[in-house]
Amino acid sequence: MSKQNIPQYDAGDLIDLVSLTLEQIEWLRVGLEDISKEVQKLKAELIKRDAGSKYFFYTLEKKLEINQYLLRHFENNYEYEMEQYTIEHNKNEGVA
Repeated sequence: MSKQNIPQYDAGDLIDLVSLTLEQIEWLRVGLEDISKEVQKLKAELIKRDAGSKYFFYTLEKKLEINQYLLRHFENNYEYEMEQYTIEHNKNEGVA
């Protein structure tokens, strides 16, 4: 492949990509928060009927916590990438 056919991407293009990724992460956050609220609501209802039922939710709650942790981790990484691409883009565009 010649150099003429190689696609060229700049920091502005990568900002767009990271922005889309952060938007998807936000949708995941909304979904996980909704699931977590529903689990807590169901747990509270079942505990009213049988106090011992709270232990049935341990595994599900831990899985939710793990997913929420991973979501925060991904968000932090992509926010850092966004900052770096923005700095690079501004430098290349001559923005102070």
